[in-house]
Amino acid sequence: MVAATLASLHIWYNEPTPGNERPQLLSKLAILELCGWLEHWMDDLVLEVARRCICPDPWVAEKIIKNTNGFHYTMHLRSMLAKLIGEHQVLVGESRMEASHPGELQNIKSILGQLWTTRCSYAHSDLLHNVQAQATFDAPSWTITQHRAIEQKLTNYKAVFVQLASEIPQA
Repeated sequence: MVAATLASLHIWYNEPTPGNERPQLLSKLAILELCGWLEHWMDDLVLEVARRCICPDPWVAEKIIKNTNGFHYTMHLRSMLAKLIGEHQVLVGESRMEASHPGELQNIKSILGQLWTTRCSYAHSDLLHNVQAQATFDAPSWTITQHRAIEQKLTNYKAVFVQLASEIPQA
């Protein structure tokens, strides 16, 4: 769904306009859409891992997901997983990810870090302040490229952690 939304934003972005405001707003919206998708993707991953560990969804939603607002790798995704399965298991999962998909974990961290910085800049300031701060407004096509660059890597990451969760002994 996010791919279709980003494609629509790209089309609207490329339509002729009398000024720069509309393309800048569409650029901001594209980033915010992708970042919202990332947050939901992470929540879904945590819930899937919880189900594999036979941990009740309501508890996970209340105690882990509800208190996490963001999609930065270390601050948000890794932190949620560590609360759920423990630091040791997260290290095991990261090691497996690196072994089965070399370089992808670092790439995920890099893309998420870059998107987190951009999203914070856009979300915590209005357009006028972004312009005054000489913020870069990447076209929605850039955001589409970021989505394509991370989507398969996240699919691989999910597969590793869902498999790992299936192997964790139940108490």
